[in-house]
Amino acid sequence: MSAENLFIVFDRIDLKADRWASRIIAVVIMLLVTLLHSLRPHTGVRVINAFGIAKIVVLLGIVASGVVVLAGGLPTSRIPDPYANFRQPFMGSATEPYGYAIATLKVVRYPRPGSADASGEHLRRLV
Repeated sequence: MSAENLFIVFDRIDLKADRWASRIIAVVIMLLVTLLHSLRPHTGVRVINAFGIAKIVVLLGIVASGVVVLAGGLPTSRIPDPYANFRQPFMGSATEPYGYAIATLKVVRYPRPGSADASGEHLRRLV
C-alpha cells in the first residue's frame, strides 16, 4: 500500500496527497515496520506471510471472476461480448525485433539493481 493510497482509504481526513504528506506517511510506515521486525521478528514474518496470502487470494478471485464471465455465469446484458478481447489479441502490436529486445531489457534490468553490474554500466560511467 502506497502513501497516496492511504489518503484514499482515509478519505474523511482533510489532507491532500501532496509530496511531503506522502513522504511523512512513508517514513512512519518504514519506522513501524523496522520496529516490528526489530522487536518481534516472528510477528513481522507472520505479517509478511499474511500480506502474501492476501495477495494470492485476491489474484485467485480475479482469475475466478474471469473464468465465470467466460463460462457464461453472468447474464449477457451485463457483459454483451465477453470474447471480444480474444478475437485479434495482437492486432496493432509491434512486429520489429527492436521492440521485443527493449521490452526484454526492461524486464530483466530494472527490477534487479545488480544487473547494471553485469552489463558493465558502472564501468561506462567511470570512463
